[in-house]
Amino acid sequence: MKKTIAVIVLILMLVNLTGCILPFRSHKNDHTESPTKAPTGEQTLAPTAPPAPDATPTPVPPKIDADLAFDELANELFVSMLTENGLLYHQYVADPGSFGIDESDVERGWGSLSYEGHLESLKELEDLKSRLLAIDASKLTGGNVAAYKLLLFLSERSASLADYYYYSEPLKPFNGDHTAIPLMLVLYEIANEEDALNYLLLLESTDDYLADIEKFEIEKADRGLFMTENALNQVLESCRSFASTGSSCFLIDYFDDALDKIDIAADKKAELSQKSKDCVLNDILPAYTHLAETLESLRSKTSPFVGAKQRGSEALDYFVNRIKADAAVDETPEQMAEVLNSTIEELTMAMMMLVVTDPDAITGLYDVKFTSGDPNKDNAYLCEIIKDIYPSIPDQTISFVDIPNAIAGDFSPAAYLLSAYDNPKRNIVLFNPTADQSDLLFTLAHECFPGHLYQTQYFRASETIPKIQQISAPSGYSEGWAVFSELMVAERAEKYNANAALLSQYNGIIYNKLIPCYISLKVNTEGWTKDNISNYLANYGLDVEALIDILYEYAVDVPTYFFDYAMGFVNTYRVYKKAAPETDAEYLEFITKYLELGPCNFEVLFEAFGVAD
Repeated sequence: MKKTIAVIVLILMLVNLTGCILPFRSHKNDHTESPTKAPTGEQTLAPTAPPAPDATPTPVPPKIDADLAFDELANELFVSMLTENGLLYHQYVADPGSFGIDESDVERGWGSLSYEGHLESLKELEDLKSRLLAIDASKLTGGNVAAYKLLLFLSERSASLADYYYYSEPLKPFNGDHTAIPLMLVLYEIANEEDALNYLLLLESTDDYLADIEKFEIEKADRGLFMTENALNQVLESCRSFASTGSSCFLIDYFDDALDKIDIAADKKAELSQKSKDCVLNDILPAYTHLAETLESLRSKTSPFVGAKQRGSEALDYFVNRIKADAAVDETPEQMAEVLNSTIEELTMAMMMLVVTDPDAITGLYDVKFTSGDPNKDNAYLCEIIKDIYPSIPDQTISFVDIPNAIAGDFSPAAYLLSAYDNPKRNIVLFNPTADQSDLLFTLAHECFPGHLYQTQYFRASETIPKIQQISAPSGYSEGWAVFSELMVAERAEKYNANAALLSQYNGIIYNKLIPCYISLKVNTEGWTKDNISNYLANYGLDVEALIDILYEYAVDVPTYFFDYAMGFVNTYRVYKKAAPETDAEYLEFITKYLELGPCNFEVLFEAFGVAD
């Protein structure tokens, strides 16, 4: 199943990026705030909840054939995912023996990209689905029920995309592989000589992977599926900028700094340092230059600057199936548009009610910085906010790390780096030192408590949520939880004027997530033009040419970008409204039930909470 991960886990990423990425913030003043400096070093903390009442543990029934068959399949797939490439393996595995992994089976490079590999993956996908369907799902017990449904959902969604190989795009203008690769390399932790050697194996495979991408883009162009000229210009600018760094490339300094911090003989250190430098200067940077030259040569084959519907039925089918996978729900575009629109209207009304009942909230929105200026203190406050309404998790160690300035322009304000499965308490939160940190509290709510870090570590500590379910978490599920976490915190952020905080979050969710997603949906499924966008935005007093241009550009060049954030949130919010908790005890019951289901597609949550009733 070595190739299956490329198909079954559609959006598996090491970092979950925060949603505040649009180059406009309509609720802020025009002046630029000085960014809060993120400290290096570590912080240990965790939220606590009231102790659970004494109860006699429910006996765990012995597993039957269906569970045993699923466990075998799940463990095989999980190990396959862990060993798919050198980066995933290094990030997720501290001790290979704890998973029964033979290190000779680990693919130490980035993996490969080819149509032949795609066909091989499809065969493995068919095998996976056959093995799933051979299991009597009605006899599964415990956590295997939701895990089975998730794998079946992912396999079906992957199968729906099988015929659209050349519609995918590794070189997205925002967070494409060309910018993600250098970032992932500097996030590779080097604690000993073995790590350094394995890092070099990953480094040395970079030019081969870029060559695969180059070949893929040529094949796309030959089929009339190349990127737009607008996207091409942005990708070229990034590639050329990185290629021009030469001997000042941050990858060289990163590796040398890492070598200085580990116990390694001087001669070995010099040897490895030279290998790294030679690889960067003689292989990687020239590969970026060659990639840029190849892309430039394809300029005459760029696609029109229009949405999927206007590019043809296949482009539309790909878009529809892709957003279902990203949103983690099997709904039609019309159903998505309806729930997006109704949520936009509901949150807009909530904003208006806040302004009417508390006019001072608007003043607070502009006057208050939603941060203490210290990530450690903000995290401690977040843990205090949620201690009575979220179940407790083990103590966590958190390191705050600034990303290199050289890649800051292509990175979100912050990100959480997922921890190893057998060393879960080690967490890294990345900060973009160039980003405005005046609402750092909500950034940390998204990334730490009760967002990605908290949810991840709740799952890690669980004895009932299968690891295959954890590693296969759909991005729509994860990002929906993280965006919802920001809103939950805002409602209780009394220290910073809770109404102003709520107003800020309603505003950000509506205008930075839901409306861009809704517009992308309309551009790509109904053929909306800029005039249509202008007419729609006029309802909100936002029919500004610069904003219209930005939203249309996102809809065309990164059409699915907002769906995991936006659809993830609206569906999480639907579940929350159905549960309708009021007291702290009811909130704790709701959050616990939600988490105990584990990562899943939203149909599982809708059924569990009666959303469709």
